[in-house]
Amino acid sequence: MTRTELETYIESTFGITADYPFTGDFVTAVFRHPGNRKWFAIAMRIQMTKLGIDKDEPIDVVNVKCDPEILRSFHGQPGIYPAYHMNRNHWLTVALDGRVDDDTMAFLLGISYDRSDDRQEEIGGIHNSINQTIRPMVVEIIRRFFFSLQPELIPFKLQNSFIPHLPQLR
Repeated sequence: MTRTELETYIESTFGITADYPFTGDFVTAVFRHPGNRKWFAIAMRIQMTKLGIDKDEPIDVVNVKCDPEILRSFHGQPGIYPAYHMNRNHWLTVALDGRVDDDTMAFLLGISYDRSDDRQEEIGGIHNSINQTIRPMVVEIIRRFFFSLQPELIPFKLQNSFIPHLPQLR
């Protein structure tokens, strides 16, 4: 997904257009939850060296908020990095250069949007909204991801809660 595709996806899925809150900076785009104005994504152009890549070239990235358990399972995946300039326990940085497929990006944006919603407690949290909106996509991404891993790499908490149900999802 490119930066333009990201902005189009966010607008068509969530009805949100980019906000440019930094004076004189029309490159760094913030996407805010409509209910509380909290950020759920920030697109920016940074130097690759900021991500630990040994190239001094600019790259478009997006930071997304993520559940800590899910976040850890994405570390080390191509195009996904610990958050740049955000809390690394709750945010990921995703390169907008095509290395991360559109389904994974949609999954991460959905989680980020849900996690920025103050009403999570009232509506049953992230699981309720995922079940109602993007559950089929989430199930397929997680199924593909876990079948690609060796069992010893799967977080223990997920092994006991999600893995036993995978054969039913095939």
